Amino acid sequence: MDNENLIAVRDYARKIHNGQLRKGGDPYFHHVVEVEELCRELFDGNQLGLQGDDERFNVLATALLHDSIEDTAADYEDIEHVSNRQVADWVKLLSEDKRKPKIIRRREYLEVLGASCSVVQAIKLADIYSNVTGITFREENDWIKRYLELSLEVIERLRLVKELDLYFKCLDAISVVESKLTI
Repeated sequence: MDNENLIAVRDYARKIHNGQLRKGGDPYFHHVVEVEELCRELFDGNQLGLQGDDERFNVLATALLHDSIEDTAADYEDIEHVSNRQVADWVKLLSEDKRKPKIIRRREYLEVLGASCSVVQAIKLADIYSNVTGITFREENDWIKRYLELSLEVIERLRLVKELDLYFKCLDAISVVESKLTI
């Protein structure tokens, strides 16, 4: 059962992603809920090595808010206000700084992810898995190929989560999508 704080975070995520659609046409909020569910499985299966209600809240709230700074008008202070400083810190680590040129922000983002704690890396892994399994092939093949390349580049940096089942499921999902691409 989720506590009222997590319900408030979920409601906030629904509000800030309202009207956003994924490339395949589904409401974007479905993606953040899927990332939360994947992280819930990791936490509840004790795959993250964390215990307790506070740690559970931090992981699940971060999963729900992982794209909030990057893809909405929300900022660090908004995230901290709706959750706490730990969640805001983790969300910031999961966010590219879109004020910077793409090539610079991408390099910095990869460096930050590679140096991040296992929780942040696991949430990013769940994000990638949700995105890859959400590919509908209504997207342009070039976009799909580029996304898969970028995903593999990120996954290579996630050294602390290479033992998780989700790591291998993610690689398998990428292989499946690659095999379905038309040349």
